[in-house]
Amino acid sequence: MSKLEKLQRRLLTAEEVRFFGQRFRQLMGELLVGMLNRYGVSPEDHFRFHPLAVRLASARAERGLDLKAAAAALKVARYRLAEIERGGTKNVDAELLIRYVDYLGLKNWFGRWKRANASLAKRLRITGAGKLTAASRAARRERRAPEAGR
Repeated sequence: MSKLEKLQRRLLTAEEVRFFGQRFRQLMGELLVGMLNRYGVSPEDHFRFHPLAVRLASARAERGLDLKAAAAALKVARYRLAEIERGGTKNVDAELLIRYVDYLGLKNWFGRWKRANASLAKRLRITGAGKLTAASRAARRERRAPEAGR
């Protein structure tokens, strides 16, 4: 794993998120920031969600899966997972995010992310989520099935 990827996966503190948000606004200027506001896009939300998106993408790649295979396993459209991995927070499906996290075996790390980003998790409606559903248990069994035969 490269140094850049390690940095991208690191959970930011509230102070770091504020700092990056302010710097982004200064660098981009009022026109771009105004456009982002009009579309409901928050730079701070992006800085908070980005480590999760990078972590999901790298975990998927480490398991030798492409987006098509992961989407097929979760029975969702590929673009839904791609949107999550790009860091898009505008249309995040909380249930799908939870299923994807569980499918990739990142539940513990995701719990830390939720605690560190409680306000964003609440807006995305994922604060109380995280319990295993029947579908996520089946996906977990499916992932572990090849290991049982070893």
